Amino acid sequence: MNSAFILPLMLLLIAALTLRTIHKSWFSPGAFFPLLWFFFTIIPIIFAIEYPTPVFGIWVITAFCISVGLGSLLAVPGNNLWSPSSYLAANSITKYSRTVQWGTAVTSLLSLTGIIFLLRYTTMKFQLDYSFFSLLAL
Repeated sequence: MNSAFILPLMLLLIAALTLRTIHKSWFSPGAFFPLLWFFFTIIPIIFAIEYPTPVFGIWVITAFCISVGLGSLLAVPGNNLWSPSSYLAANSITKYSRTVQWGTAVTSLLSLTGIIFLLRYTTMKFQLDYSFFSLLAL
């Protein structure tokens, strides 16, 4: 196994173990998702050595799993160690709605920018124009 795989795989395992500790269950999506992807990535690396595995792909999987885990911390209030029910009863979620709106707007803008750049890159790579049928061929 290449030593470049060790750091993202260890981060993936640490994220799964940490989220399992916070949610107190392996069946929580925040803990189950990184654990599942840890096994999905380590099994082919160990048993299918002859096939090349890009390290960047492992980092992308790790980033996605950590983002799902962070989302699970926000989406399941009261069931973890960071947000006890008494705190949520005193501070309604409406206090944070402005922050959530801005966060949603910023991430949506970043996603739209990424889609535009991907579309531009694809049309330049395959020498397509911006007609409907050309974009339909993608």
